[in-house]
Amino acid sequence: MSEHIGGESPILRWAGKLGAFFGLSLFWLLCCLPVVTFFPACVALYDSVVHCVHGDEPGAFGRFFTTLKDELFRGILVSVLWLVLIAVFVVGFQIVNNMGKENSVFAMYSVVYAGTMLVPVSMLAWMIPLQARFQYKFWELHRTALSFVILHLPATIGLIGILVLAVMVSIVILPLLLLIPAITVTFQAALAEKVLKKYEEDEMPVAKEGLFANLGFGIKKLVYSFSADYQN
Repeated sequence: MSEHIGGESPILRWAGKLGAFFGLSLFWLLCCLPVVTFFPACVALYDSVVHCVHGDEPGAFGRFFTTLKDELFRGILVSVLWLVLIAVFVVGFQIVNNMGKENSVFAMYSVVYAGTMLVPVSMLAWMIPLQARFQYKFWELHRTALSFVILHLPATIGLIGILVLAVMVSIVILPLLLLIPAITVTFQAALAEKVLKKYEEDEMPVAKEGLFANLGFGIKKLVYSFSADYQN
C-alpha cells in the first residue's frame, strides 16, 4: 500500500502516506549509519517525498534506492567534506567555550561562533533540494546553495526552523525518529519547491565563482523574480 500513495479512498490514501513516512524514514536512518552516505540518503529521501508523497507517484521505496544509487559517489564526497567541517567546528567551539569559562569576553565569542554555523547549516538545507531537483557538479552545488541562502532568506529561515523543531521533538520523543525524517522533509519540501518551481529545468540556477559573484547572482535572480511577479 505504501508503495503507491494514491488511491480513491482518503483513509487508504493517508494510510499509504503513513506507511511511506515510516518506510522512507527507516531506510534513511539505515542508509545514514555509514555516516559518509548521509548526504546521498538525504537527497534520496527528499526526491522520494516530493514525487511520491507530494506528487502521489507510485514506487516510493524503489525511487529512494534508485536516487541513492545515482547520487552515491558525488554524495559521499559532499558528506566527507561536511564531516571535516563539522569536526573543525566542534573542536573550535570547545576551545572557545573553555576559554569562555575563564573569561567573559570569550563567552560572548562562543555565542557568536555558534551563530556563524547557521550559514553552513542553511547551505546544507538548500543543497539537498537543489541536488534532488537538478544535477550539479561538486563546487557548483555549494556556490548555488550559498546564493539561495542569501536570495531566499525567508524560505531559508523556514527550512532551518522546521529542522530545529524536528530535532527537538526527536530528542524528547525518540521513537518518533521512525517517522520524523520523512515528515520533516515533507514540510521542508513544501517551502523549497515553491522557490525551485520558479526556475526552469533547462535554466538550472548556477552561481558563478567567488563571494561577490554569488551575491550578484542572488541580486540578479531577485530582480528577475520581482519582474516576473509584476508581469503576472
